[in-house]
Amino acid sequence: MLGTMPAETLYDDGQVRLDDTGITIHRYYFPTGGDKRIPYSRIVRFGTRRLGWLSGRARAWGTLGTNTWMPFEARRRHKKTAIILDTGQATRPVITPDRPDEVLALLRERVS
Repeated sequence: MLGTMPAETLYDDGQVRLDDTGITIHRYYFPTGGDKRIPYSRIVRFGTRRLGWLSGRARAWGTLGTNTWMPFEARRRHKKTAIILDTGQATRPVITPDRPDEVLALLRERVS
């Protein structure tokens, strides 16, 4: 029986995984902590936002502002950059990767 080849991992910091077909955001859903999978083809656009103590850096899980959602991440207080993914849905997922410049370069290559 022929199976599908596993996707090649391009980036993985334990919170966010990018492979050759899309992004997996770990511990996205509240309260279950389930993962969210987003194919690159569903991303309309993406952008960055600087995290400050009053703008999401101290938040472990929840909203960054209107129509955004950040997955659970205990290490967010040590990070300064958030990447907002617009998938055309009402709520935009927000990721805070350990190496945001690397993730942004991968997104630029794969999102049309």
